[in-house]
Amino acid sequence: MIGLIDATVSNDKHKARFTQLIEEAFAVDTSVANTNDLILQAKRSEVGDKLAVKLVNREDVDEELAEYVHLHGLVSMEEFLTGESSVLTGADAAGVLDYLRTQQGTFKLRPPRLNEALEEGLMEGHAIIVLARPEIGKSAFAVTNACGWAMDGKKVGYFINEDPEKLIQLRAMSCLSGMTKLEMYENPEKALALARRRGLDNLTVIPLYPGNLSEIDAFIDKYGFDAIVVDQLRNLKVKSENRTGQLEAAAQGIRDLGKKYNIVTMGFTQAGESAEGKAILDMSDVDSSKTGIPSACDLLIGIGATEEHKATNIRVFSLSKNKVSGWHGNFPARINPFLSRYTNVE
Repeated sequence: MIGLIDATVSNDKHKARFTQLIEEAFAVDTSVANTNDLILQAKRSEVGDKLAVKLVNREDVDEELAEYVHLHGLVSMEEFLTGESSVLTGADAAGVLDYLRTQQGTFKLRPPRLNEALEEGLMEGHAIIVLARPEIGKSAFAVTNACGWAMDGKKVGYFINEDPEKLIQLRAMSCLSGMTKLEMYENPEKALALARRRGLDNLTVIPLYPGNLSEIDAFIDKYGFDAIVVDQLRNLKVKSENRTGQLEAAAQGIRDLGKKYNIVTMGFTQAGESAEGKAILDMSDVDSSKTGIPSACDLLIGIGATEEHKATNIRVFSLSKNKVSGWHGNFPARINPFLSRYTNVE
């Protein structure tokens, strides 16, 4: 089986990751066919990453594009190894470019300033990881974007393994209705009507304590989500010898599900002590995994704040990894903790 990896994957880092996947697969009761499918999915991901980087850098993509189209037309690993699959023409490749153009910006982020940095937003399959210190506003960012996608007509799965289910549902209703908890308490009928009118029925809150990747996979398959939010990655139950391995396996697993179902994924993780009191966060601030978690996403968003920022409800968004548009930088945004909303700073 390892020989298949050597035959299909050129990057040493990817080889190591795929070898780990195979070893984990054989640790449980699985078939060779299923394992081959894992390798094919990994190969697709590798070529897709190369294509994305070249598109961002405005480089020639003919070779990667042809391979990308070829791999996504395969049904099995055997087709890849034997070459027994249909030949794709230049017209097929042009269709992929049309797909990229029509999909760009399909998923908008909040606050809106993020979409400017991403050249209009995200597309299917993009993986986002968000990091911040406790009590900075990670959950508010999760709620504001889950609700935003629901308002846009997307079916959203919101997986929680930390906060109580009803608390997240109340935050979502507050965000969608524009009413505080006190206002909703005083007029629950109005709150519910407004929230449902603005997309509440497109949002499914799913409690998992702690939850695992197979459960999330099953829910995506059952409900047909367009996007999922996972809060938090560190609580997911995955096989690993240490904390770093657990975080990296969870992050990569969520990204793999995004690729499998062609959906947007947003996972949340803690920033380490180095981020305490900092406005601008980067990859080095990821708790317990400074390289593994950043490598498992297309977009790494840090949310930071000094004490002065906290006092004025300002948060600073930093993009230290951005395979969507290539823009790296930071900007301020305003948090409304009563409505779980982020807005631009005017």
